Amino acid sequence: MVVPPKCRKPVLTELHIEHPGVTRMKSLARMFVWWPGIDAEIKQLVAACIQCQQQQSMPPGAPLQTWSLPTKPWTRLYLDFVGPFQGTMLLILIDSHSKWIEASLVCKLYCYITVRRFPCLSPARSPAMMAVYPSRLSEVETSLALGSFARLAV
Repeated sequence: MVVPPKCRKPVLTELHIEHPGVTRMKSLARMFVWWPGIDAEIKQLVAACIQCQQQQSMPPGAPLQTWSLPTKPWTRLYLDFVGPFQGTMLLILIDSHSKWIEASLVCKLYCYITVRRFPCLSPARSPAMMAVYPSRLSEVETSLALGSFARLAV
């Protein structure tokens, strides 16, 4: 049935009474009514409805990827900088096996400062496999690529 313009709003309201969403509402409309531009009006109505937006299904989340547990202490270390706070940064180091936390105040974000604060980062002293999550990843990647940790901490 083709609906005249002045009756369209009540028809849309009736189709929308259970907040079925755009796809279901279009399907219901196609079974009973039609007019030029009905699809666009349905989309507009559902987009403006707060209840429909709250009921809209969320996209599936990405599956969690877990790391294998380290078998020995100091084989996987997490390192990050926190701050700045009053002109300094806090350098945090966490051992994944024991959950031991080390922290040190630093003024500059250079790899030689990091190695001097935590000598355990030296490959010569501890062949640790590192998972690094710093605030400024590019500097750490550059430092690792140049072998700065190995040269500075011997």
